Amino acid sequence: MDLRMDKKQRDTFLNDVRIGVLGLGDGERGPLTAPLWYVYEGGGQLWFMVELGSRKDKLMSESKRVSLCVQNEKFPYSYVSIEGPIKTIEEVGAHDPCHDQIARRYLGDVDGPAFIESLPNTPWLKVTMQIERWLSMDMANA
Repeated sequence: MDLRMDKKQRDTFLNDVRIGVLGLGDGERGPLTAPLWYVYEGGGQLWFMVELGSRKDKLMSESKRVSLCVQNEKFPYSYVSIEGPIKTIEEVGAHDPCHDQIARRYLGDVDGPAFIESLPNTPWLKVTMQIERWLSMDMANA
């Protein structure tokens, strides 16, 4: 029995609104893992936001590679875990359109813009990764 997802299943899964858990190497410490919002653009590209100067920012500038795990905790259990290089890191303001896009994805058309308005006007980074490796499992395939 093969529980892996095919490409279409993985794309559909990542396009659903889910929380991802970012993994970054951290030298001799264990990897940093942190939940975050993301946008999957298809074609093996995904982007997310981190605060400029944050620990995530510093670790990404050192390693240039990231991992992200996205899961469904309800039966039938499933996950997609991806890994690859950082393709671009772009500094954006707190009210850049990419913030609006990601906030609307996760909070909707009313609460998303309200959330963005509540952010302090500090710089953020929009990070795009190129997916090179995929791991997936979907118990619905059993």
